[in-house]
Amino acid sequence: MRITAVLLYLFFLSGCAERIESIVDDPGTILQDPGFAGYQQRLDALESQYLRKEMTYAEYLERKKAIDESYEQEIRKQKETLENPTYFKETHEAIR
Repeated sequence: MRITAVLLYLFFLSGCAERIESIVDDPGTILQDPGFAGYQQRLDALESQYLRKEMTYAEYLERKKAIDESYEQEIRKQKETLENPTYFKETHEAIR
C-alpha cells in the first residue's frame, strides 16, 4: 500500500498524474483495436458522405454492407488464426 501511494505521488510530481487520471476515468483507452478503429473510421467517412448528400440512401446501405462484410471477414480470419492449435507452436518456433 505504501509503495502504491509513493508511486502515485511520484507520478503526480512528474506530470504523469493527468495521464493516470484519464486511464482511471476511462480504462478503455488502454486497449485499442486498430482493426476496429479502421472500421469505425471507414463508417464515419461513409456516414459523412451520406449526410453531405453525396450519395443516395441505397448507395449508403450498399457501401455500409460492404464495409461490414469486410470487417466481419477480418474478424473471422483473426479468430481462425487464434483457434488454430498449431498457431502458438509455429509462432514460438519462428521466433527462436
